[in-house]
Amino acid sequence: MKTSYCKCTNETITCNRAHLEEKEREAINVKNREIKAEEGHQHEIEWIQWEAFFDDLLARMQGKGYTFADLLDYVFNPTTKFGFDWWWRGFFADKVTVQRIFDYWTTSKYNKTSRTLVHEWAMGKARKAAGQESR
Repeated sequence: MKTSYCKCTNETITCNRAHLEEKEREAINVKNREIKAEEGHQHEIEWIQWEAFFDDLLARMQGKGYTFADLLDYVFNPTTKFGFDWWWRGFFADKVTVQRIFDYWTTSKYNKTSRTLVHEWAMGKARKAAGQESR
């Protein structure tokens, strides 16, 4: 038993070990919630900055008359040389994101023409691969 000031009741009481441990756990939980809230706020700020960066980049491209297709054609053209490995490290190494992008292209939220283009391209590649394997 220990006599101490109890913050939960604002009085001096005799606390047993269980009571003290419970109050310590509560204090830790409060601190953890505060940290998570701060991290969530920081994450929200980072997300806003991330969106602003890419919105600005796309607006600058549009302002100069370039399309997103122009950018992808430049980046993924095998003859383009970079100091950074944009093909693997900048794109394909992040398999989850790449697959998510491919899934975006086939979702019903994209128009039928876009989905048809992606489907026809994929089917053509599959037919070509099957034809090569059958030889």
